[in-house]
Amino acid sequence: MYEIRLHGRGGQGAVMASGILAAGLVAAGKHAVAIPSFGFERRGAPVVAYLRTDDKEIRRMTNITEPDCLICIDPTIANSVNIFAGLKPGGTLVQATVKSLAELKLPATVGTVGLCNAVKIAMEIFRRPITNTLMLGAFARTTGVVELEALEAGAEGFRVPRCRAGTEPDRPATGLRRNRSPSHRTAGRGMSCHRAYPMFDPAAAGVPDDLCPIATEITPMLPGDWRSMRPVVDRDKCVKCAICWLYCPVQCIVEKPAWFDMNLATCKGCGICANECPQRAITMVEEAGA
Repeated sequence: MYEIRLHGRGGQGAVMASGILAAGLVAAGKHAVAIPSFGFERRGAPVVAYLRTDDKEIRRMTNITEPDCLICIDPTIANSVNIFAGLKPGGTLVQATVKSLAELKLPATVGTVGLCNAVKIAMEIFRRPITNTLMLGAFARTTGVVELEALEAGAEGFRVPRCRAGTEPDRPATGLRRNRSPSHRTAGRGMSCHRAYPMFDPAAAGVPDDLCPIATEITPMLPGDWRSMRPVVDRDKCVKCAICWLYCPVQCIVEKPAWFDMNLATCKGCGICANECPQRAITMVEEAGA
């Protein structure tokens, strides 16, 4: 039996990805069962899904604690979740990231790695950082567990396109590695993801407390650590209409003398402000170091 654990964030389609992969495996003539894990997670919060596949009937419906493979569809999830917990020695990691293999800190239990800059590809194709189907393509190329044609057949029922984009020659899954000592056991360590910009400090910027009623102390669990895309404001275009402030679901919009800006400590990069801005003064850009 081959066991897979998928890590992502609410709204990225990790649960749907497990269903698509299961359908693809069934289309390939294998037995598969997708086990979603639902809770009260809001958009952007860590989400996990499970999948088992075998050549014979599967009766086990429990969560997976010792996976053979990890599919991480979000580049920042390792900041708040130990995705490597329980990974079998010589296991496989399929990771969405812009980083190279040398920049990642991986435990010795990882034997094979497939990296894909899925956020950039998703923005080119969907104009949203939705990476689930792209990472399934990267999984197919990295592991060979399922053929891409079977994966696409499984995706037809979900009406989602472009699993193949994660495997195209001009958008390769890079950084494959084989561990020479798969039996070596080491406790899992999360990947190191560093911000390339300073966190916004309301007090230092002179923002009144009543305009930014959040704690200024940065903790790893603030929504700012969830982000794969971040908003950038064109100050010349901003007319202070406050539409972004009205629609922001986490109240991260702060007022400046001539424009509105975002508190990056609490902004989770959902892009609603950019979608609603009538002046198109807000642009979503890929997070540095994701």
